[in-house]
Amino acid sequence: MRKFVLAAVLAAGVMAAGSRADAQDLLRAGTHPGYASIGTGPSMGINFLSGGAFFIWNFNLGVGYHFSGNSGGAAIGGDIGMRIPAIGGFQMTFAPRFTYDIQIGNTGIYIGPTVAIGLGFVTSASGSGFALEPSVGVDIKFVLGDRGLLFVRPLNFGFPIWMSGTGVLGNMAIDFVNFGGGVTF
Repeated sequence: MRKFVLAAVLAAGVMAAGSRADAQDLLRAGTHPGYASIGTGPSMGINFLSGGAFFIWNFNLGVGYHFSGNSGGAAIGGDIGMRIPAIGGFQMTFAPRFTYDIQIGNTGIYIGPTVAIGLGFVTSASGSGFALEPSVGVDIKFVLGDRGLLFVRPLNFGFPIWMSGTGVLGNMAIDFVNFGGGVTF
Protein backbone atom coordinates (compact mmCIF):
# COMPACT_ATOMS: atom_id res chain seq x y z
CA MET A 1 0.00 0.00 0.00
CA ARG A 2 2.83 2.41 0.86
CA LYS A 3 4.48 1.82 -2.52
CA PHE A 4 1.17 2.57 -4.25
CA VAL A 5 0.73 5.85 -2.30
CA LEU A 6 4.30 6.94 -3.08
CA ALA A 7 3.89 6.07 -6.78
CA ALA A 8 0.59 7.99 -6.94
CA VAL A 9 2.13 11.06 -5.26
CA LEU A 10 5.13 11.03 -7.61
CA ALA A 11 2.92 10.57 -10.68
CA ALA A 12 0.66 13.43 -9.61
CA GLY A 13 3.66 15.72 -9.14
CA VAL A 14 5.12 14.90 -12.54
CA MET A 15 1.74 15.29 -14.31
CA ALA A 16 1.13 18.61 -12.57
CA ALA A 17 4.55 19.76 -13.76
CA GLY A 18 3.45 19.44 -17.39
CA SER A 19 4.53 17.10 -20.13
CA ARG A 20 6.58 19.70 -22.05
CA ALA A 21 8.92 20.46 -19.18
CA ASP A 22 12.44 19.24 -19.89
CA ALA A 23 14.99 18.30 -17.25
CA GLN A 24 16.49 21.79 -17.23
CA ASP A 25 13.36 23.68 -16.22
CA LEU A 26 11.48 20.96 -14.34
CA LEU A 27 12.93 22.04 -11.00
CA ARG A 28 12.60 25.82 -11.22
CA ALA A 29 11.56 28.61 -8.89
CA GLY A 30 7.87 28.64 -8.05
CA THR A 31 5.82 31.68 -9.08
CA HIS A 32 2.56 30.66 -7.38
CA PRO A 33 1.95 31.62 -3.73
CA GLY A 34 -0.60 28.94 -2.78
CA TYR A 35 -0.10 25.23 -2.20
CA ALA A 36 -2.07 22.14 -1.23
CA SER A 37 -0.42 18.87 -0.21
CA ILE A 38 -0.98 15.38 1.12
CA GLY A 39 1.63 13.35 2.96
CA THR A 40 2.37 10.31 5.07
CA GLY A 41 5.18 8.76 7.09
CA PRO A 42 6.31 7.03 10.27
CA SER A 43 6.66 8.43 13.79
CA MET A 44 7.65 7.32 17.23
CA GLY A 45 5.55 8.24 20.25
CA ILE A 46 7.01 8.60 23.71
CA ASN A 47 4.77 8.50 26.78
CA PHE A 48 6.41 10.46 29.62
CA LEU A 49 4.06 8.97 32.23
CA SER A 50 4.83 5.31 31.53
CA GLY A 51 8.24 5.80 29.96
CA GLY A 52 7.18 3.68 26.98
CA ALA A 53 7.72 4.27 23.27
CA PHE A 54 5.53 3.12 20.38
CA PHE A 55 5.28 3.26 16.58
CA ILE A 56 2.80 5.65 14.89
CA TRP A 57 1.79 6.11 11.25
CA ASN A 58 0.91 9.67 10.12
CA PHE A 59 -1.27 11.12 7.40
CA ASN A 60 -1.57 14.84 6.78
CA LEU A 61 -3.36 17.29 4.51
CA GLY A 62 -2.08 20.82 4.19
CA VAL A 63 -2.86 24.09 2.49
CA GLY A 64 -1.06 27.43 2.67
CA TYR A 65 -0.32 30.80 1.11
CA HIS A 66 2.97 32.73 0.79
CA PHE A 67 2.73 36.47 1.45
CA SER A 68 5.54 37.13 -1.08
CA GLY A 69 3.30 36.27 -4.05
CA ASN A 70 5.56 33.35 -5.08
CA SER A 71 6.66 30.01 -3.54
CA GLY A 72 9.20 31.47 -1.09
CA GLY A 73 9.20 33.48 2.12
CA ALA A 74 6.67 33.58 4.94
CA ALA A 75 3.57 31.43 4.58
CA ILE A 76 0.55 30.76 6.75
CA GLY A 77 -1.58 27.70 6.33
CA GLY A 78 -3.39 24.87 7.99
CA ASP A 79 -2.95 21.15 8.45
CA ILE A 80 -5.22 18.27 9.27
CA GLY A 81 -3.11 15.56 10.82
CA MET A 82 -4.12 11.98 11.59
CA ARG A 83 -2.02 9.61 13.68
CA ILE A 84 -2.62 5.90 14.08
CA PRO A 85 -0.50 4.39 16.89
CA ALA A 86 0.50 0.71 16.70
CA ILE A 87 -0.72 0.32 20.31
CA GLY A 88 -4.25 1.27 19.25
CA GLY A 89 -6.19 4.51 19.29
CA PHE A 90 -6.38 7.47 16.97
CA GLN A 91 -5.52 11.18 16.98
CA MET A 92 -6.87 13.85 14.63
CA THR A 93 -5.47 17.37 14.90
CA PHE A 94 -6.38 20.65 13.21
CA ALA A 95 -3.46 23.08 13.24
CA PRO A 96 -2.62 26.49 11.86
CA ARG A 97 0.98 26.38 10.56
CA PHE A 98 3.59 29.07 9.92
CA THR A 99 6.44 28.32 7.48
CA TYR A 100 9.29 30.38 6.12
CA ASP A 101 10.47 28.81 2.83
CA ILE A 102 14.04 29.70 1.87
CA GLN A 103 14.86 29.21 -1.81
CA ILE A 104 18.15 27.43 -2.58
CA GLY A 105 19.86 29.37 -5.37
CA ASN A 106 17.64 29.97 -8.39
CA THR A 107 16.08 26.50 -8.25
CA GLY A 108 12.74 25.07 -7.23
CA ILE A 109 14.22 23.72 -3.97
CA TYR A 110 13.07 25.32 -0.73
CA ILE A 111 13.97 24.63 2.89
CA GLY A 112 11.33 25.79 5.34
CA PRO A 113 11.37 25.75 9.12
CA THR A 114 7.81 25.33 10.43
CA VAL A 115 5.92 25.86 13.65
CA ALA A 116 2.33 24.84 14.33
CA ILE A 117 -0.07 24.53 17.22
CA GLY A 118 -3.05 22.25 16.88
CA LEU A 119 -6.10 21.13 18.74
CA GLY A 120 -7.05 17.51 18.35
CA PHE A 121 -9.16 14.62 19.51
CA VAL A 122 -7.41 11.54 20.91
CA THR A 123 -8.65 8.03 21.64
CA SER A 124 -6.59 5.32 23.31
CA ALA A 125 -6.94 2.24 25.50
CA SER A 126 -7.08 4.48 28.58
CA GLY A 127 -9.88 6.71 27.27
CA SER A 128 -10.41 9.68 25.03
CA GLY A 129 -9.97 13.41 25.31
CA PHE A 130 -8.60 16.48 23.63
CA ALA A 131 -4.98 17.29 22.86
CA LEU A 132 -3.19 20.57 22.38
CA GLU A 133 -0.16 19.94 20.18
CA PRO A 134 2.59 22.45 19.52
CA SER A 135 5.13 21.22 16.95
CA VAL A 136 8.32 22.38 15.24
CA GLY A 137 10.13 20.95 12.23
CA VAL A 138 11.57 21.56 8.81
CA ASP A 139 10.30 20.85 5.29
CA ILE A 140 12.31 20.40 2.11
CA LYS A 141 10.14 21.21 -0.90
CA PHE A 142 10.70 20.61 -4.60
CA VAL A 143 8.58 22.70 -6.99
CA LEU A 144 8.18 20.80 -10.27
CA GLY A 145 7.42 22.75 -13.44
CA ASP A 146 5.97 25.59 -11.35
CA ARG A 147 2.82 23.52 -10.59
CA GLY A 148 3.79 20.23 -8.97
CA LEU A 149 5.14 19.91 -5.43
CA LEU A 150 7.04 17.14 -3.68
CA PHE A 151 8.13 17.46 -0.07
CA VAL A 152 10.13 15.64 2.56
CA ARG A 153 9.76 16.46 6.25
CA PRO A 154 12.92 14.80 7.60
CA LEU A 155 12.22 15.61 11.24
CA ASN A 156 9.31 17.11 13.15
CA PHE A 157 8.77 17.22 16.90
CA GLY A 158 5.20 17.27 18.21
CA PHE A 159 4.29 17.60 21.87
CA PRO A 160 0.66 16.47 22.27
CA ILE A 161 -0.70 17.38 25.69
CA TRP A 162 -3.68 15.12 26.25
CA MET A 163 -6.41 16.47 28.52
CA SER A 164 -8.76 13.73 29.73
CA GLY A 165 -10.89 12.87 32.73
CA THR A 166 -7.82 11.31 34.38
CA GLY A 167 -5.72 14.46 34.13
CA VAL A 168 -3.14 15.81 31.72
CA LEU A 169 -0.78 13.32 30.09
CA GLY A 170 2.41 14.47 28.39
CA ASN A 171 3.63 12.75 25.24
CA MET A 172 6.05 13.49 22.45
CA ALA A 173 5.80 12.41 18.82
CA ILE A 174 8.88 12.44 16.62
CA ASP A 175 8.03 12.28 12.91
CA PHE A 176 10.73 10.65 10.77
CA VAL A 177 10.90 11.23 7.03
CA ASN A 178 7.32 12.13 6.22
CA PHE A 179 6.90 12.66 2.49
CA GLY A 180 4.22 13.73 0.07
CA GLY A 181 3.19 15.79 -2.88
CA GLY A 182 0.72 18.33 -4.09
CA VAL A 183 0.19 21.34 -6.31
CA THR A 184 0.95 25.06 -6.28
CA PHE A 185 -1.66 27.59 -7.33
